[in-house]
Amino acid sequence: MKDLFLGASYVLLGSRYLLHKKIRKFVFIPLLINVAVFVLFFYWGYDILSAKLQSYQVSDLPAWLSWMSGIFDWVITTIKWLVTLIWFILFLFAFSLGGSIAANFFASPFTGLLCESMDEQVNHFTAEPRPIFKLITLALSREISKWLYYLPRLIGVGIVCLVLYFIPVVNILATIFLYLFGAWMLAFQYLDYPADNRHHDVNVLKKILKQKKMMTYGFGLAIFTLTLVPMLNFIILPLATLSATKLWADHYESLNTTNSNEVNE
Repeated sequence: MKDLFLGASYVLLGSRYLLHKKIRKFVFIPLLINVAVFVLFFYWGYDILSAKLQSYQVSDLPAWLSWMSGIFDWVITTIKWLVTLIWFILFLFAFSLGGSIAANFFASPFTGLLCESMDEQVNHFTAEPRPIFKLITLALSREISKWLYYLPRLIGVGIVCLVLYFIPVVNILATIFLYLFGAWMLAFQYLDYPADNRHHDVNVLKKILKQKKMMTYGFGLAIFTLTLVPMLNFIILPLATLSATKLWADHYESLNTTNSNEVNE
């Protein structure tokens, strides 16, 4: 249990570096991408709703009710404002659960730079330099390889939880199971950045995280909880990256050589 809480505590520790004078410039780009993805998805959904509401016009009223056109316009306008408000609130929660996935993909090259900066300025670790084009292509291909790891497990967990949800009382376990799965995947996602900075492939990362299971779950649970908080989830991408980089340097670094040798052999 000690490792569980220790892993979770690194989210608070990572927040100290968000405004670090030599790191904050790298925080801005992932943050901006996260907000941009939110805005694009929000307006895409709102356009669909708005188009539907626009279809209701005063002309839809029967002729004998034409005297109510002013009231009808007021009602439609009020409904539009209410729908916009409800859509915004619902979208905040929906984005908390899934929208940041797209942001992670597009921001991955810049998140890698943020991780490198954190390593250099705080952990005093300097990665082997890579050309910017190579950095971008490697980051995007690595994101794809992680999704190849995620998807089969996501499908399997989804099927199991779907079955459990139809069983009274036992369906509570499905929620817990999903929460734990989400926590592990998020920990895997963000701890991959310092692992990549040390040129460890995804297979090495899997073995390292399994050696610190409780700590990995603690970190992932803290991140997952924060992603469910509307507005706060905007800073999750840079915050989780900084926290994961510090956590790796403090508790996973010593495991690297052994696991790398095992995999490479």
